[in-house]
Amino acid sequence: MNPNSAAPDLYYKTDGTNSAWTSSVWGSSPGGPFTSAWVSGDDAFFTATSTITGATTTIADITASADVTVNEPDARMDTLLRPLYEATGEDAVYRSSLARAVEAGVLATQARWAQAEQRYDTALAALKKYTGQRKGVLRREEYRCRE
Repeated sequence: MNPNSAAPDLYYKTDGTNSAWTSSVWGSSPGGPFTSAWVSGDDAFFTATSTITGATTTIADITASADVTVNEPDARMDTLLRPLYEATGEDAVYRSSLARAVEAGVLATQARWAQAEQRYDTALAALKKYTGQRKGVLRREEYRCRE
């Protein structure tokens, strides 16, 4: 319990599987059961290694045990990259791959190496398949994007 907060405590499930923040994976005690949905404004407690997908919500406090890493997504980056992911037409593959490559760079600056490598590899594989090239696929001059 967080003595500095009047908000109720919710504990994230401890089975190590991934879930969305708003899923029914919360409990009112550290030992479960973990069957409650997130309530906006509650205190969040994490006591196991898990990945949780964020949501737009209000959190009173976050408490993590010694072996838990909390990575806060950058909403500005999501806003910046959204048009690239939502592109349609001839250059949609290039634009979404570029967005993945930019995300990889951001993750690398946060020392989130495995995630960065996965995003970069996904971008590179998509571009290689799309262009049939093995090298130089991230250079802009290879594409004639229509504005």
